[in-house]
Amino acid sequence: MSKLDALFGGRERDLFAKFSEMGTLIAQAGETFQALSKDLQKAQDHAKRLHEIEHACDDIVAKIFGLLQTTSHFSLEHEDIATLARTGDDVVDLIWGAANRIVRHQLTDADKELLETAAVIAYMTREIGELFKNLKKNKGGKYLQTLIERFHKEENRADEFKHEISRRRYEVADTVEKTKLWIAWEKVFEHLESATDRCVDITDVIGHFSKKYGY
Repeated sequence: MSKLDALFGGRERDLFAKFSEMGTLIAQAGETFQALSKDLQKAQDHAKRLHEIEHACDDIVAKIFGLLQTTSHFSLEHEDIATLARTGDDVVDLIWGAANRIVRHQLTDADKELLETAAVIAYMTREIGELFKNLKKNKGGKYLQTLIERFHKEENRADEFKHEISRRRYEVADTVEKTKLWIAWEKVFEHLESATDRCVDITDVIGHFSKKYGY
């Protein structure tokens, strides 16, 4: 092995290691938000943890882009790597954004829609975490296709929960204060539904990898 091959091989290992770290953080973000949804009295504590996860994820994205700027060759194209890193970061940003709104608006009356959506988020981020950790050993094929189909169904469920919250606002928000609270909840669900959209995008990108790179 030449020194050049060793250099590029080492940087590729660094790249996949960073995606593995990001996968862990994405899964932790989903798990932390689910814990928040079950105990809104401690929402501030959970939101603080999510903020830490969000910052750690930003740091990893910066390191990934640093590798892209200093290395001309990876087994994946630079544009594909950048797309995957940005989309993974978006998932964490959106989950943190939902938690931040809950804390900022002091939202305490959670309905089953929040618990159900948080369960969807936890499931999808856990699966994304595994995909990122095993990116170099991408399973592809039937496994990935099944996951993509399941993700689309889960994203549709999250969308239904978001619409249910919007519908209910017009039924029960009979004062200015109630209207403000329900609008705040709508924004929370918009963030969460967008996070599920990004999870779907990630599986689509990795599916594209399987076809493009044949692994």
